[in-house]
Amino acid sequence: LSETKDFELNSNSAVYAYIVPEHLVVKSDHQRILKQAYIDKFLSGCLEIGGHGFVVECIETTDGWNAEHYENDRDQSIFSMKNISKQTITIIDDFISAKLPLLKQ
Repeated sequence: LSETKDFELNSNSAVYAYIVPEHLVVKSDHQRILKQAYIDKFLSGCLEIGGHGFVVECIETTDGWNAEHYENDRDQSIFSMKNISKQTITIIDDFISAKLPLLKQ
C-alpha cells in the first residue's frame, strides 16, 4: 500500500481491503463517481458479515467519501433492486444519514 496511517493492529485483527483492478482505475478525480449502487453493495456486505457495528467500522475506516462526485443510481441498479432487501436499504440509508450526511444533501 502506498499510503498508510500510523496505527497498530492486534494479533487477532481482521483486515478487509478491496483493490480495484488496474484496468478499472479512474485516474482523473473529476471522472471518479461514487455511485450509490456500490455503496449499497459495500455496506450490505459489511452488515451481513458483522452487523451494525461493522457497518460503522467500515464507514469510519474507509477513505474517499466524496459528495462532490456522488451519484444516486440506486433506481437504475439491478444489483441494488434485486439483491438488497428494502429493510437493508433502509438500514443503509439510516447509516448514511448518520455517518455520511453530505451524501444525502
